[in-house]
Amino acid sequence: MANLALNPYQNVNWETVNQYKANFHTHTDLSDGSRTPKEMIDIYHNAGYDILAITEHNHLTTGTTYPWTTYGKDPAVLNMLKYYTSSNKIFL
Repeated sequence: MANLALNPYQNVNWETVNQYKANFHTHTDLSDGSRTPKEMIDIYHNAGYDILAITEHNHLTTGTTYPWTTYGKDPAVLNMLKYYTSSNKIFL
């Protein structure tokens, strides 16, 4: 019996696809991380990340990890805020 591995990306034209450096699961010292939200934002921003999601255990996002302005950081100013419209156009 032969092993078969399919490449789901074989037909993707990578020259036409927007690629972003992202982390969708980061903790801070508000839960089980070791650094403050401000430090984590700086670390990822300085490492060239386009997208960062701060996720905490047992915390609602409102007033804890977003908006980042609570920590003196603005994702839009840092160019780390990305969202799509219904027409799938990306805005920074």
